[in-house]
Amino acid sequence: MRQFKAGAITVIELDAVQSNPRLALAQQGTDICSEAGIEFILAVGAGSCSDTAKAIGIGAEIDHPPWDLYEDFHHQTHGGAYRAYPHLAKDPIPMGVVMTKGATGSDFDHASVLSNAVTKEEANGHQQDHVPQVRRARPEHEWRDGWPARAHDRA
Repeated sequence: MRQFKAGAITVIELDAVQSNPRLALAQQGTDICSEAGIEFILAVGAGSCSDTAKAIGIGAEIDHPPWDLYEDFHHQTHGGAYRAYPHLAKDPIPMGVVMTKGATGSDFDHASVLSNAVTKEEANGHQQDHVPQVRRARPEHEWRDGWPARAHDRA
């Protein structure tokens, strides 16, 4: 945080992410982004942080709850009638991730999961053009040629 502030970068921190990303927090994040004109989202943590950031980036650019996108995708992939994706964001807020725990894969793809506490549902969402633009991991979590970086370096 010190480095951002030293660089005169305004930071708004949303630090209540839990395992199994929650719709309520994603909605809170989308509201913050819309009100503050956020231009970039940086997720620091494990897969749930990345998934929450994806939901926020999508949700801030649409005029309905981000859950709608997740419901559309869930119904379509679980036997529901084909529907076009009316809830896709046209221009999601760009994002990056700093992974603190390896093996989640959320930092490299466009998929995310979101939990809805009201309906007791969990759904996957995909938005092809919403892949983290910046990805960093602790060195022990980085992989090269199918092997952990440190093991690769020793070979």
